[in-house]
Formats: sequence, structure tokens, C-alpha cells
Amino acid sequence: MKVIVTGCHGKIGKAVCRRLHEQGHSVHGIDHAPDHEAHHRTTIASLLDPFALHRALDAAGHHDDPVDAVIHLAGHTNARVAPASTILGENLTINSNVFLGANGAGIPRVVFSSSVQAMLGGLDSGPTQRYRRPSQLPLNEATPARPSNAYGTSKLLTERMLEHLTDPGMRLAWDDRAPALTAISLRLPFILDDRSFEWNLRRTAPAEYEWGGAEAWAYVGLEDAAEALILAAMCPAERVPGHIMLLTMAPDPRPQDPIADLVARFYEDVPGADEAIRRDSFVDCSQAEQLLGWKAQQTLRRLRSSQAAD
Repeated sequence: MKVIVTGCHGKIGKAVCRRLHEQGHSVHGIDHAPDHEAHHRTTIASLLDPFALHRALDAAGHHDDPVDAVIHLAGHTNARVAPASTILGENLTINSNVFLGANGAGIPRVVFSSSVQAMLGGLDSGPTQRYRRPSQLPLNEATPARPSNAYGTSKLLTERMLEHLTDPGMRLAWDDRAPALTAISLRLPFILDDRSFEWNLRRTAPAEYEWGGAEAWAYVGLEDAAEALILAAMCPAERVPGHIMLLTMAPDPRPQDPIADLVARFYEDVPGADEAIRRDSFVDCSQAEQLLGWKAQQTLRRLRSSQAAD
């Protein structure tokens, strides 16, 4: 498989590119800053430039050996890195440049790193954020979208963009023989690398709502997130009718508190709370398991059990 990875030098991008390289795939990256330790060719460019993707496709030899997928990770990373208008405007510009370029070039698959903040939660502070709660439990693809900041709004609007671009009536490929565009958006939660796992394992204080309660304390391990993105790029086209959105999260919350205790303290009157207790999980990622064969392997619950056994 031949893949373009945007944001290839970021935390997730490095993990995705490394795993693709280890699996024998051809990788070409795009990033605004160089990384001299990368094992793949990279086009250094800002994706605010509408022709950046085209230059990367030329450098990757797309015309002679077509690219199979674009894994799109580039963009502002949260709601605190810039003013709201900058985050919303630039994320939508970057995303449209990548997806319109991919559609025009006849690339059959794009994978978008969306966010749990497209439907709830967020990093903004203040009393409104502090007491926002999920509208239903467990979290799944049907959870109503209520983004609380510009970052989450940019993710939701980009998902809507992909729904439109993958419609047969929006076929923009320069070559009529090119396959139709299909897209998978993964709503990623808080991502834990090895250092973050260690910090969470050391934390023993009772859960604080401000520490992620609005998102049901959802998380996913860095390697699990990278694997989900790669599996989405490889998923057969016949299984992806247009655009699909999936949740990819670990089954347990970040705090060590039992699910029933968290429900009693914070979610007692939230619809579906009893089901979350029965499942012993605030999230339902069964659709990702069914479509991609993906299931989180890095879990705090498993690591805590191992620690207790030792």
C-alpha cells in the first residue's frame, strides 16, 4: 500500500509512519517542519497552501504508481493553541485542501483523525464546561453531536464535508477511470503515550470531573490509535459506502474508580447509565471492531491489574 501521511512528524504521525514502514508499506509524509530522523520522504509545506498536497503527490510519484490512501493528521491539536477563529478557519482550510486535492487526484481513501470533541466535551474552562455531561451512555456513533469549542466544531464540520465529497455527485477526479473517493473518520479521544500511561497509573486520587468527565474520561493508547488509522486506510472499499465515522477508544475510563462509583457521583440521571454499569464501560466501539477488526490492546485497566498481581 502507498500512503500519504499529513502531520507525519507529530506524535501520532510518527507512530503511524513507523508502523506503516514496519509493515512494508510505502510512505510519503507532509509536515510544516523537518524531522531528520524520519525513515520516509517528506514534503515540507504548510497545508494552508492549496497546492501542498499536489506537490507531495508529485514527489511520491502518484502519476506512475498511484497513492492508495491519505491519512490526514495535520491541523491545530486542541482548543487552547490559538484563538477560536484561527482554529476553526485554518483547520477547515487545511482539511478542505487535503480532501479536495485527494478527490481530484483520484485517491480512493482518505482517513481523517477526528475527535471525541466533535460530539461532546472539550478543553475550554469555566462553569459551563465544568458541568457539561454526555447526553447518553455508553458513547457510540449515535451520540448526538454537541461540540463545545472551535476545535470540536472544526472536526464536526469536516466530517460533514467528507459526507458531501464522498457523494457520487461530487466526483472531482481528473481521470474518469479513477476509483470513487471513500472516507473514514475516527473520533479519537485523549491519546496516551508511554509516559502518559505511567502518569495515569501513578494517579490514585478520586476522579475529578474537570479531568475529562465531560468526555466520560475516554482515552486510547498511542499505538492503538496508530493501528486504527492504518486499518481504516486498508479497509476494503466495498465495506465503506461513502463516509463512515467510528469511535476508537479504550473500554475503560482513565480514573481507577469503578464505573458504578463514577455513575453514582456524576452520571446517575444520564440516559444509559445503567447500561454502562452493566457493560462495565462508558464507550461502545463495536462498530470499529466489526468493520476494521480493531480492538484496544493498551488499557489502564489491564496495566493496573498487572501491577496489583506483582
